[in-house]
Amino acid sequence: MKNKWNSDQVRAAQLWLSATWPHLFEDGRDLKPVTLKIHKEILQQPGRPDSVSRRALMEALKRHVTSFGYLYGVVKSTHRHNLNGEAVELLSPAHKQWAKMTLRRAQKLAQATSKRSARNRKVATPTVRTAKTRTVQKRAPATQITYKKTRRRILLKPRTPSPSVAA
Repeated sequence: MKNKWNSDQVRAAQLWLSATWPHLFEDGRDLKPVTLKIHKEILQQPGRPDSVSRRALMEALKRHVTSFGYLYGVVKSTHRHNLNGEAVELLSPAHKQWAKMTLRRAQKLAQATSKRSARNRKVATPTVRTAKTRTVQKRAPATQITYKKTRRRILLKPRTPSPSVAA
């Protein structure tokens, strides 16, 4: 199945949105929240290039509204804005709560990733090698190891204890 859009089309849609409405679709922090179903208004606007398909536009809008700058803007703003930049409708508390939860989830994921990478990163410490004599202690094995060639596995058999005298 062929993709419905490719990254070049989405990038062209993002550039067209930021060039046409820079007050809404610029990069950065604290972006203005856009009205719900703004894609319908955008699709009706004249002058849309042929390289910007409907599906590429939808993907570009999806990437915009899930960006950190937009989510910060949703948390801090009180109103949604239309294409002219005018405040049109109030933001619902549920949308603000969703934005906060999404930002927290991303923050926790970033912290866990940085901790994991710090754990995996080994710090090179100089080691001092000295000449030591090794003493080898001979111990009786706790188990007897046998190897069966037919099954190619190692069997561990416990040692049979010596018979004890019953008192």
